Amino acid sequence: MKPAFDSVASYVTENCWPSNQTDSPVQVRTYVCTKSGHWAFTAIIDVAGKTIAFHSICPLQVPVDRQTKVAEFLALANRGTFGTGFLLDLECARVRYITQMQLPVESGRPEVEKEVKATVRQMVKKNLAVMDRYLPGITKVISSNVTPAEAYAVVEPGMR
Repeated sequence: MKPAFDSVASYVTENCWPSNQTDSPVQVRTYVCTKSGHWAFTAIIDVAGKTIAFHSICPLQVPVDRQTKVAEFLALANRGTFGTGFLLDLECARVRYITQMQLPVESGRPEVEKEVKATVRQMVKKNLAVMDRYLPGITKVISSNVTPAEAYAVVEPGMR
């Protein structure tokens, strides 16, 4: 699990993002800032299940009266995702984008560790890129009377 953890931690460090790392559960937390905004990002390693999950969490809470509209937008956004997806966490009223991957059972071999590090880095980049792309639409639906379809059309021109 160490190569996966190290890969996330080094990517965060390279981008000069402040981070918090814990051992139980094994995770790296940071705040990401891009052209579209800023949000919390967490990588959590399930050592027993040999998986790593990446969560990008929208900075805005979704008011109860906007949750249905946000869920409609997320359903549109999820059409283009494979094995990943947006969800509306009703417990904290926040939108999350989650990607995850299985980690290889075998470790300790340099070629396996190199592949794990490269794959984890790609997954982190994918997670952040998707949140960066859809965050403007999510925030529009949360904070205005823009319809989910209108917000989606801005994010994905030509798609319906």
